[in-house]
Amino acid sequence: RTRWLTQSQFPNFRTINRFRVNPLVQPILQECFIQFRNQLVSQKLIEKDAIFIDGTKLEANANKYSFVWRKSTTRYDESLTEKSKIYYQQLVKEKIIPSIHTEDKEWDDKHLTLIADSIETRVSELTEQIDDTEDVTLRKELRHQRKEPKKALKAFREFSDRKKKYKQQYQIFKERNSFSKIDMDATFMKMKEDHMMNGQLKPDTMSKSQPTINTF
Repeated sequence: RTRWLTQSQFPNFRTINRFRVNPLVQPILQECFIQFRNQLVSQKLIEKDAIFIDGTKLEANANKYSFVWRKSTTRYDESLTEKSKIYYQQLVKEKIIPSIHTEDKEWDDKHLTLIADSIETRVSELTEQIDDTEDVTLRKELRHQRKEPKKALKAFREFSDRKKKYKQQYQIFKERNSFSKIDMDATFMKMKEDHMMNGQLKPDTMSKSQPTINTF
């Protein structure tokens, strides 16, 4: 049909674009859109208040290896929770710290900090005992007792920091499965321009517009 209308001529994209943006043609095209829309409404093919969302992927200015994946964060978070719980139970069993955890309390960075504070209190108590005695044998024994709490204190401080980092990452993720450390608004996805032809995911930002069909 197009070839018949153009009498077997093949206009290039510049010719089509000049026609489209011509001031004399624009009102005609707008009227055509309006008539076309009215026909669709009369045939009940669309609703009057229909809204269409158009999305365009734009490659972000971020390193392609700066990714953070939701699945990885979830796996690391669950592993940290399990590891810290086992370590905590060991400390309670060995009576290094008293039991401070209840089952209904969330195992978050604040609770891990609370455990670390309890361990620090125990370390401080042992340090004071070491400073207050001049008995060499007793001092040696107290230092030996302090060794494990100091190690646990360092571990739980690290657990708390990592838990806080994962919490921040979840807040950045929102509904997404990834983001870039450089541009946190960027999401890793496939692009049409795949120069390496390997389907590599790249950091992209999504530009969205919501034109209503009533504007036609």
